[in-house]
Amino acid sequence: MKELIIKCVIYLGLALCGFLIRKKQCYWLIAGYNTASPEEKAQVPIEKLANLLGLFLYCIAAFGIAISLVSHFCVSSPSIELLLNAVNVFAILTFCEILVVKFNQETYRIAIIVVSVLINILVLASFVFKYFKIR
Repeated sequence: MKELIIKCVIYLGLALCGFLIRKKQCYWLIAGYNTASPEEKAQVPIEKLANLLGLFLYCIAAFGIAISLVSHFCVSSPSIELLLNAVNVFAILTFCEILVVKFNQETYRIAIIVVSVLINILVLASFVFKYFKIR
């Protein structure tokens, strides 16, 4: 039960950061924005970025809490718990990739998508190997 509470507090912290960035304009929470030069800040569509980042953090928090609750109350098998954790990691990586692709130049989008797909495949493969090791 202690593990569930810790996970929920962490995910609620992410949701709080999403709220602060999206609704309260706490842009200093966005890595690198606070230290950027005024010229660099002028190139960043900060409202769009803050809105998308806030939604991203809300989604991660909601998905993480849901996975944690299902894992804690409904799962008794370590292999199914590992599968749920793999889904959680895959979802977080996918959300990150969407965020990165959304704010990069057109010339780099294809390369970013290819690298992101390869990273997802490697992460999922590592979970598959771990799954068969547990069984």
